[in-house]
Amino acid sequence: MAPKKATAVDDQTVEPAKEKLTKATKKATADDQVVPKKHPSTMAMLQEALKALDNRKGVSAQAVRTYITQKYSTVDPVRLKPMVRRALAKGLETGAVVRAANSTTAAGAQGKFRPAKKEKEKPPVKKENADPNKPKAAKGKGPGVLAG
Repeated sequence: MAPKKATAVDDQTVEPAKEKLTKATKKATADDQVVPKKHPSTMAMLQEALKALDNRKGVSAQAVRTYITQKYSTVDPVRLKPMVRRALAKGLETGAVVRAANSTTAAGAQGKFRPAKKEKEKPPVKKENADPNKPKAAKGKGPGVLAG
């Protein structure tokens, strides 16, 4: 059999490959441009909401979301729910957020939350004689001076 002749169809199959490359480069250039955020991180917004809405019984995740959407209009409300859920879970792990006393049985982002109390770090206490076998240094008038 004789070899097949090149047809116009073969030329068309080459062109879409070029178009795919140009589309990929357009996406890459769009991704290279980083748009600065117009709001702080979710954890920072969560901490701010917990401080602002703080009450004795704690604050629910829904109340936190409504506070954030009212204060920061640039936050996407569709993405906010999972973002707050993740921030609450991470805050519980790190100890930045604690559950309120009345919602200890709740799991995940359910229940009420409060900001964790910051404990004051106590300075380390100096031990008078750490090693009991080591004699204490004698307090005298000085070396070489005999008493009496």
